[in-house]
Amino acid sequence: MSRHKGSKNRIVIGEHDNGIAEDNQVEKEEVADNDNETVSIYEASQQLQAPESTIKVWISHGHLTSINGRIPVRSIAECRFNSRRFV
Repeated sequence: MSRHKGSKNRIVIGEHDNGIAEDNQVEKEEVADNDNETVSIYEASQQLQAPESTIKVWISHGHLTSINGRIPVRSIAECRFNSRRFV
């Protein structure tokens, strides 16, 4: 039985010594691989499920970072308003 990545009802396959479930550890590795990847404001709004105007407000308030009009994937992953972020 599989669920999409953002599901809060995760199936825990196994625990590591540090208490992080395997699926959370995979997400962290994916974010580490995409440190230099950026997305447009439209793509960020799709990932965060928020309107583009809200994304622009979050950038101006410092909740997201913007580099030449593009948003780093790492910034989206660490955004406090991202309901799919890992803790």
